Amino acid sequence: MFINPDYNIFFEFIKNYSVKDFTGIKKQDQFMIRLNRVLDKRRQFLYVGDILRLQILYTSPQILDIYGIEPEKFDLSYNLINTHPSEIQRRSRARVNIIELGQKLFIKKSGHLLFSANFRVKAKSGKYLPILVQCYLFYSRSPVNTVYILQINTLIESLSEFLPKRQFHWYAGIDLSYFRYPDEELLRIGSNLSDTEIKVIRAIQKGMNSKEIGLELFVSPYTVYTHRRNILKKTGKSSIGEVIYELESIGMI
Repeated sequence: MFINPDYNIFFEFIKNYSVKDFTGIKKQDQFMIRLNRVLDKRRQFLYVGDILRLQILYTSPQILDIYGIEPEKFDLSYNLINTHPSEIQRRSRARVNIIELGQKLFIKKSGHLLFSANFRVKAKSGKYLPILVQCYLFYSRSPVNTVYILQINTLIESLSEFLPKRQFHWYAGIDLSYFRYPDEELLRIGSNLSDTEIKVIRAIQKGMNSKEIGLELFVSPYTVYTHRRNILKKTGKSSIGEVIYELESIGMI
């Protein structure tokens, strides 16, 4: 199992504190001093929670500098309330997907899963800034029989050139080589569909035909057909149904 060296510290965090259900974490611990230095330098914060109990167990102090909220006051509602209005639906779907992934791990009673995506979230300044959300879910038998989630949140404003406008990164799977500090290769993983193509897919998902979609988007049925053809070409799928299924599974639509 390959683990990227730059994220080894997060697995050390799990090893050190999962044995006590992530309680009793003190910022003056030598390990936590080292971890917080890394998070400060990378403009990241983390939280760890219990998927089954839907409970946050620990949030790192960097959230105060990034989101302007005290770690003790952070709860899961913040993620939806402060996500950019145009991306709330996508984030809501991602949230449901993460819970479903956790439930699968619990039923399996073993293993891990990764989920990552980018969103615009209201920061301390009041502006919506691009955030990469990386979730590592893992089953634990002890001290609690549950599935934990470790979520790393990274400000990627300085890396925005690597992610074309109106395109989204996403990954869902078990390959830990994708669990690393974001770079150009990582951020380009996911959908290369345009905003209009996503609208066409959502319309098809609702059961609309090409003529109806054209009327809604103020384009001709032939233009809708061209969008459908481009969608299949970009995704490598044989049908729009396959595209819809995949995008639903990762919370894109």
